[in-house]
Amino acid sequence: MRGRCAITMVLRHLLYLLLFSLVVADEYDYTVIVPAGKTECYGFTIANEKYQSFEVDFQVIEGGKLDITFSITSPKGLRLISDLKHGDGTHKIDLSMAGAGYGDYLFCFDNTFSIQSDKRVFFEIFLLDAQGHFLGDFDQQINVGTEVLRTLDTRVDHFQNVTANVKNNLNTIERLQRQYASIELADRTAIERSYEMINFWSVLHLFVMLFALFVQVYMVRSLFEANSRIGLILRKGHLND
Repeated sequence: MRGRCAITMVLRHLLYLLLFSLVVADEYDYTVIVPAGKTECYGFTIANEKYQSFEVDFQVIEGGKLDITFSITSPKGLRLISDLKHGDGTHKIDLSMAGAGYGDYLFCFDNTFSIQSDKRVFFEIFLLDAQGHFLGDFDQQINVGTEVLRTLDTRVDHFQNVTANVKNNLNTIERLQRQYASIELADRTAIERSYEMINFWSVLHLFVMLFALFVQVYMVRSLFEANSRIGLILRKGHLND
């Protein structure tokens, strides 16, 4: 009976940590639209000293040539990253590096070089701990007491490390799936745009060819018609008054 209560207590702690990690996460993803000729900036605050670095992934999934200018500005007002007309990118910022630190970061997408194409951009932010993991608050210590540890006769710390590694692997899989989904969306958008352009130019070329065929047939017939003014011009080079 006592062992069952201890197991119930541990499971309750684990359930609490799991639910809390779903609410307080350290991975964020957004899809934004940057209008043509404008720059859109988004602020993000990093204040928890548990995080030692962060990683940003972005990809243009729709609009124009699928490129945009991306920059990261630190809380000190220094520009840490500047990608000029890139379709995608991945950057990792160490918070201990010079010019970085904790505070409000600014992520900007510059589409001023485009005069007519809006850009749809997907980007993700991962807050990483000292081991490079993004685990939310799943890495909190489980406080179950000495008596419970003796009853269970196991190492809760080891169990916590195992579950933390499992969650980190699941987060990595989810992250890769989102990246592949954004790549698939960008490819599908490019294919659809190419399909529309091919159809447009094909119809235009077909119309030009039919028009040229009609003109040629009309001119050939005019050569054999005595009363045709076009035929007279073609045969003699000028009209007789």
